[in-house]
Amino acid sequence: MYGPYEAFFSSEMLQKAAIEDYEALMDLYGADPDAWPEGYPISEGTVRLSFFAESHREALMMQTLLQNLLPEGVRAEREEGDVSLFPRRVLLTDTFHVLVGDEIEPIPGEPFLRLSGSQIFGTGEHETTRLMARMMERQSFKKARVIDAGAGSCILTLFAAYLGAESLYAFDIAPNFQETAVRAMELNGKSFHAFQEDHTAFTRFFTKWDDTRFFLANMLPRYLFPLLETFGEKLSPDTIVLLSGIPEKRREESLDFFKKIGLDVMQKDQQGKWLSFTGRFL
Repeated sequence: MYGPYEAFFSSEMLQKAAIEDYEALMDLYGADPDAWPEGYPISEGTVRLSFFAESHREALMMQTLLQNLLPEGVRAEREEGDVSLFPRRVLLTDTFHVLVGDEIEPIPGEPFLRLSGSQIFGTGEHETTRLMARMMERQSFKKARVIDAGAGSCILTLFAAYLGAESLYAFDIAPNFQETAVRAMELNGKSFHAFQEDHTAFTRFFTKWDDTRFFLANMLPRYLFPLLETFGEKLSPDTIVLLSGIPEKRREESLDFFKKIGLDVMQKDQQGKWLSFTGRFL
C-alpha cells in the first residue's frame, strides 16, 4: 500500500494488524528475491498490513470489509491458500490429506493429519512441501529418529510420525512455533520434541547424531546453505538428508555447494519451478 494507510483504517483495526514497512521487510527477507513470498510489494514507500482471522466466517467478513475499504490501486494479497486459512482439505500425496481447521471431518478410511491453520508456513499446498512428502514416502521411517529443521506448521514432522517415525525433533525460529507445535500434537494425538530455536542453538544441545536416520529441511537457499554447513559437521554418513525449497534456476549453484560441503546427492526431484534432493554427508 502506498501513502498514508492510517486514513483507511480505524485505530481498532490497526491494533489488530501486523504492519510491516519496506525497510522492515528488507530486514526480514534480505535482498535475495527468492526469499520474498510471491505478491509481496518490493519497493520503497510500501507498507504491508496483515489481518488474521480466528474462523472461516470471520475471514469472509474481513475479506468483504477490506474490499470495500481499499482504495483503487491497492491490492489484497495472500501468502498461502485462500483468504481464509481454514477450513479446507489439502491433498498432500496421492492418498494422504491434510485437514486444515477443526471443522472438517475426515472421510472414513482416509489417512490424514490435521493442522490448526496458524499463520506459519506448511499446509501441504506448496510444491516444496509436496516434493518433501513424495521423497519421504519412498523411505522407510519405521521407528526412525528424525530431525525436522525449520519445521513451520510441523506438517513434515507429523507426516514422518504417520510413516512410522518414533523419535522426532522439530525446531523453528518462528515466534509462535512452540504454540503451533503443541497444538499440532494435540490435534493429532502425537508427541515430539519441539524447540523454538535457530539451527546453531539446536546443534549445541542435541547429542543423538549417530542414531538419527533422517534430516528434513524445506527452506530457501539463503536459509538452507548456512544450516547445511553446520549440520554437515554433525550428521552421521548413515543419515539420509531430504531437502526441498530450492528454485530450479539455482540448480547448478546448489549442486556446487553440496559438493563443497561433502553432501553426496543420490536423487533429484522437481515439481514446477522447485527442486528437491536426497543425499548423505560423506
